[in-house]
Amino acid sequence: MTTFLSVNAELKLLESNLILVNHYLETKRYQHFAKARNSAKDLMLLLKKSTTVVPILQARYEHLLAYYCRIRARTVESEKYLRKAEKLAELHKIGRASCRERV
Repeated sequence: MTTFLSVNAELKLLESNLILVNHYLETKRYQHFAKARNSAKDLMLLLKKSTTVVPILQARYEHLLAYYCRIRARTVESEKYLRKAEKLAELHKIGRASCRERV
């Protein structure tokens, strides 16, 4: 069963994998890069399904997809994901303004 906590943990795992992918790419360790990239892709496929169950985390998922595209030098696609993440965040009222309103 997919819960908020499990999806959030998977998102954090994806974020750490993407940082590792970026590190391997910058240090030109391409064999390690390929393994880390495949691991990140598997997590992205899993999270695509999981975030439909927990829609409030979709904005974070789209943001991480944009980061992956930036790592892979796909800036146009990255901008598309960032715009989508911003719209989803607005839809769910995620951001600084909503945090201030709660106080």
